Amino acid sequence: MFRNLSFIRAALTASLLFICQTGLASAADFPELSLPINCKLGQDCWIINYFDHAPENEILDYTGGSNLYDEHKGIDIAIPDIRSMVQGVDVLAVADGVVLAIRDHIPDIGSIDRDGRRIDFPKCGNAVLLDHGNDLRTQYCHMRRGSISVEVGDNVKRGHKIGLVGLSGFTNFPHVHLAVSLGEEKIDPFVGPGWKPASGKIPVSMWTKDVQNTAIYQPFVLQDAGFTGGSFTKHGLLQGWYSGKKISATAHELTFGILAYFVDPGDEMSVEIKGIEGETLTREDIVFDADIQRHWRSISVLRPQKGWRSGIYTGVVSLKRKTGDHPEEQKLIRQIKIDQ
Repeated sequence: MFRNLSFIRAALTASLLFICQTGLASAADFPELSLPINCKLGQDCWIINYFDHAPENEILDYTGGSNLYDEHKGIDIAIPDIRSMVQGVDVLAVADGVVLAIRDHIPDIGSIDRDGRRIDFPKCGNAVLLDHGNDLRTQYCHMRRGSISVEVGDNVKRGHKIGLVGLSGFTNFPHVHLAVSLGEEKIDPFVGPGWKPASGKIPVSMWTKDVQNTAIYQPFVLQDAGFTGGSFTKHGLLQGWYSGKKISATAHELTFGILAYFVDPGDEMSVEIKGIEGETLTREDIVFDADIQRHWRSISVLRPQKGWRSGIYTGVVSLKRKTGDHPEEQKLIRQIKIDQ
């Protein structure tokens, strides 16, 4: 894996400091791309997987990091959970274009059944393919069945709703996968056509200024957290069962669960439940010793003998990375009310 090759990181960092005004048949020749989803990055959606620039069997995103998986040729933007998916999150055209193809019959059940077996559906799931002219195309994958709101041949404008985020095809969490292509070449919109690691070419973002200002690269992601009055499960967090604001006073325990992406060795996490006066009821501190793409964790407090005090209880999770020149920290705070 490339993540420990400091000279590649340095080369990428240096090249990303430049702003290109001219050059390749690139940014100047194509429309700027807006976000393919109606959400606010870092608040109710997150970039989970970036474009893979490495040779086969290696992984390398455009910053020299590894927030992706092998041969991932697109950008994944995730929403919190299936509850959000059912409520409906719009998928949007990133630029003006013409609809070339659609698929809208794949069920929203992901790619792995309850017995852990692979389900044989088209990887992209329900999808829309748009032509933006000059051989530039965008594809939108994993959309919700029955939600696609355009037909082949339709003209669409930037920001036009083309469907909803779903769980169809090769995926195990609700998100939209945006794939950008120029002819036969797959393009990373963060660096533009023709760019390769250590190629000496200057990266040219294809995003609008608004997206460039909000899609700041995150080396890790605290994506979700919530409370339950019983045992925590990964399935429950994915379903959105822990997004409520109240828990019954009869609950036998108070559990706070979290999901983090792209944990590195040396990263430090703290998970804490605070009482109604801000006092610490329980806390766990962890230093990781391995790379983990997705990490679930939970902590619990048993109901006191005299029962729960009425009021607001708070869950706090923080994740810190101290390596590198720019230490990073993210924090999530969730609150729950218990009434007698």
